[in-house]
Amino acid sequence: MKAQLENRMESLKEDSAFWTLDWLDESQLSKTVLSFSRNVPMVQQRLLSVLKEPLNRALLGEVTTHPTETDSVEYDIWYTRAWIDAGRETDVGWLETLERRAEESDPVLQIEASSLHVRGSQAREMLSRQRLCSMDIPFVYPGDILPLHVELFAGGEKALHVLHVELLRKLGLLIIDSLELDCQKRGAWLLPLIEVLPERKFTKQIQQLTSAPSRKNQRLFLGGGWGLLATYAQRIGLDVDPILARGNQMDTLYWFVTSEMVRHRALGN
Repeated sequence: MKAQLENRMESLKEDSAFWTLDWLDESQLSKTVLSFSRNVPMVQQRLLSVLKEPLNRALLGEVTTHPTETDSVEYDIWYTRAWIDAGRETDVGWLETLERRAEESDPVLQIEASSLHVRGSQAREMLSRQRLCSMDIPFVYPGDILPLHVELFAGGEKALHVLHVELLRKLGLLIIDSLELDCQKRGAWLLPLIEVLPERKFTKQIQQLTSAPSRKNQRLFLGGGWGLLATYAQRIGLDVDPILARGNQMDTLYWFVTSEMVRHRALGN
């Protein structure tokens, strides 16, 4: 399967029709995949050649000015992510403000803002560790994002590996139950947590979403969600073809970018 994947990746790299990107709708591009693309030079350069929106270009690496507050907390969060990804220092007070604004606005944005706060503040990282150790695990309705989810996806990468095995197992199951929402939102929240997840349960969840998607998921995953699911499948050794077959060119782009990003990091590039 590894050889088959490598052949597919190489074939896609040589697909000139795909890389003209004349099929690409800039307004539909996931901000997450743009942020990832800055780590894949081939994709970064091709996207910079066609994208016009300043925020999208900033996420790809064209960051020129320090983040300042605007009327859009979403814009401010993603511009700040671009700034931090470029290796620039950010005031902790600004990150605290972003997290507070996001908490009052949208739980998906809160995950993004809290993640930035954890990256930029050791105190916030320690708070996340404490909360994950002490939080009770509640019943979660499908599609809900609770404070526990925010801490898991914002600080879990640095905290979960030190937790007691039984607590880690319970949190791992909760994370896997968020897979559907993650793919709908193109969050890639599970990507840094895969190594601590119960693999059998994770495999079953991926296969279930692939083989019998709801009508809603077939629609909401299209344009990146199937590509993200394929990335997760690839990470645990599953066949990506049945997943990508449900998607479109945007899903293929998402899968290619995330796969290349993970590979580059594994190689230390």
